[in-house]
Amino acid sequence: MLDIDQTLNQIVRREISVAQISIVDEFFSALKLDAEAHIDAGLISKATEYWTWGKLTSLRAALRKIFERSPFERELDIAIARWHGPPEDRHRSHKPREKRFSLDISDLPHSWLEALAAMEDGLPGVAANPPAPSMIATTKVKLREFAKVARDRGLAMDLTLEATREYEKSLFNRERPLSPVTIHSAMRQVRDFGRYIGAKEEVLDYLLERVRFHERRSAKIQPKKEAKVLSLPTYSEMFAIAFEMLGEADRLPNPRHAQYRRNAALAITLFAALPLRVADTRISFGKELAWDEAGYKFDLKVSKTGRRFQSHIHPVFAFFIDQVVLQGCAPIYLSEMRESCFQKRRLLFVNYDDTAPHKNYVSFLWSQVLGTGSHAARTKLHDEFARFGSRGVELAMKACGHRSERTAEAYRTAAFERLALEKVHDDLSCNFSDDEWREFFQ
Repeated sequence: MLDIDQTLNQIVRREISVAQISIVDEFFSALKLDAEAHIDAGLISKATEYWTWGKLTSLRAALRKIFERSPFERELDIAIARWHGPPEDRHRSHKPREKRFSLDISDLPHSWLEALAAMEDGLPGVAANPPAPSMIATTKVKLREFAKVARDRGLAMDLTLEATREYEKSLFNRERPLSPVTIHSAMRQVRDFGRYIGAKEEVLDYLLERVRFHERRSAKIQPKKEAKVLSLPTYSEMFAIAFEMLGEADRLPNPRHAQYRRNAALAITLFAALPLRVADTRISFGKELAWDEAGYKFDLKVSKTGRRFQSHIHPVFAFFIDQVVLQGCAPIYLSEMRESCFQKRRLLFVNYDDTAPHKNYVSFLWSQVLGTGSHAARTKLHDEFARFGSRGVELAMKACGHRSERTAEAYRTAAFERLALEKVHDDLSCNFSDDEWREFFQ
């Protein structure tokens, strides 16, 4: 299988020890391969069933020196990860985090639960239409918070004036202060629910007044989301970060850390240009990600609207997809491993042991690398493309799947407003003559 002279030279240079060679020899003897056998994690686990952890890691170090980044090494990584036991055994003792600021949905008053069910069915309320499905989910959260405040204060779980005031106070008294924008949103959603169920007039009048107050208050402060979007690196800087992480992945001996960097490099580049919603970033080969003569392409249904989204992926981004296909293996194995991914319908993002990460993994990677979740990519795209005028706005709307100009406008931050103001100032300055400048400004 190998050039024996090269192996002897590695021993002389102390790149590999005779003991490691013996372990490799023992391993291949235990495999008992025939000519058609395919070495996978299951076969490796069976052959090394009674091996110690140290012996397994020693085998991996030797194989990395002997072979040229073969897919076989990935299968060994998976087998070593399984040595700890199945994932469900490792997490069996995990307890759900105790709710500190809200009750369970089942603890809400029956009338509220009926109203929420009617909202989800799209039925009109007493004095308001049902909100969008995405807003119903956040309305439930606010009502659970409201109910907990009412119960803790010994009040009835109802939209009364006293309970509403206590809920508003609770928003200011969290251990980690809520932003004015978040408080405004919470009060607005309680008001909208009050309208839907036909709350008392005095409660609705109070909520209307407080929503206006918090709207004025939040308008004076830059929202945290806008601040984070404005602090994001440029697209070229994102690519520089991604390439640096790929370089680190090639140098790292720890497969977990290496795989994390490959995943992060793909997440921050691909979803900067194609800013899918977080719910749509759980992508599988052969399902949402297809392959044809032109390369990779998205073929999925957008979760929010149900509309079909199809787009070929530029070769620049395809390069990063190839890196998570190879998972550290040499490029000569790319076609074989890509075909295997599509046959197995493997997830695009997997952990180093080929297990599935959590559903918000892409947004988590953005937070870890760039300081904010991947939702910011949509706002950044609108800001960047707005520089190119109406055509840029049109392209940003198309990329984000927006059909309404009002929806698109909500994604644009203060960066776009400042750009527009600078344009007005530049146009004004160009129309002033030198004599007029001297007359008015000197």
